[in-house]
Amino acid sequence: MKAALATGLLVAALALITGCSHNGRMLGANLLQTGEVSLEQEATRESLRRLRELGANTVALVPFLQQPSTAAVRMEAAGGMSPQVLRQGIRWAKDLNMRVVLKPQLLVPGSSAGEIAPADWEPWFVHYTAHLEALARLATEEEVEMLVIGTELKQSVRQPQWLGLIRRLRAVYPGRLSYAAHG
Repeated sequence: MKAALATGLLVAALALITGCSHNGRMLGANLLQTGEVSLEQEATRESLRRLRELGANTVALVPFLQQPSTAAVRMEAAGGMSPQVLRQGIRWAKDLNMRVVLKPQLLVPGSSAGEIAPADWEPWFVHYTAHLEALARLATEEEVEMLVIGTELKQSVRQPQWLGLIRRLRAVYPGRLSYAAHG
């Protein structure tokens, strides 16, 4: 079952890289940890190896955060991806000469990250920044090429707290920062 799931992740990745040439571009796929396959298991290493053989030069590892509702201001790590597990996934990708992107994703039961809209954004950004800073420190230590500072957070895009978040991340992470929008 675990090998089948890892193969399924690989098949999903094929659609993203088929027919592309490198030319300095980042080509690859998101790699998610599931309840059945952890980033530290051999099935993940094999998926990374197969992805590389198909021409991928980049993998986006997706640590999950979860908040209980779209109005909540606190979130916590979810999905069982500890910093040690994340480091292992990064190191396996680096062993294959792949670039690594850390792309945290917020989960909200019964909704989506795009619907997050607390009444007061200030405490939400305080908590979110703390999680991102921890990932930024890990990204610096492991020489990760890119950190995605937000994914699909469309209700927050006009909030002035983004500038403070970016300043805090820049203090600990010298790599590329990005944002993953959702249309």
